[in-house]
Amino acid sequence: MVQDHQKPDLLFAGTEFGLFFTLDGGSHWIPLTGGFPTIAVRDLEIQRRENDLVVGTFGRGIYILDDYSPLRHVDRESLEHSRMLFPVRQAWMFMPEARLGLDGKAFQGDSYFTAPNPPFGAVFTYYLPEKIMTRKERRQQKEKEWIKAGKTPPYPSWEELRAEAREKAAAGHSHGQRQRGRGGPPPRRTD
Repeated sequence: MVQDHQKPDLLFAGTEFGLFFTLDGGSHWIPLTGGFPTIAVRDLEIQRRENDLVVGTFGRGIYILDDYSPLRHVDRESLEHSRMLFPVRQAWMFMPEARLGLDGKAFQGDSYFTAPNPPFGAVFTYYLPEKIMTRKERRQQKEKEWIKAGKTPPYPSWEELRAEAREKAAAGHSHGQRQRGRGGPPPRRTD
């Protein structure tokens, strides 16, 4: 178990069945999922400078929860009822480079460790209590309503199917998860 260095009521606990956190000093525990497997957590460490939680597991290595500081601004009531935009952490200016003219470690070999840089620009962290639906999910939901009403749903047009295929899923797409968006210029179209 580890305690946040800025908000004493924010605690993290590793158990045989995963990772949990509490916002109220231990009265109510919430499972911390978001892609984290149900696995025995053996060790926890907080990296204070970057506000990262390092989780050591049994048999699967380590996981790093990158910048958990938005949890300091959350309480149980706000998670159930409201949308939230969390404070933006400092964005570092850097120039991405291509080693030897290639991405990543180029051809320096597997023994040369590299890790990706954070995304270029400011990272905005927000919470939405409702799920963000893609065009395809909205269409499928309408089709189910048509079928439930005993009607045959219309077949989508070629343009609608193409728009669905081009649409990118939102980051952190699951219901009730922390969402992240990236600042900076919009992505270029490649089609």
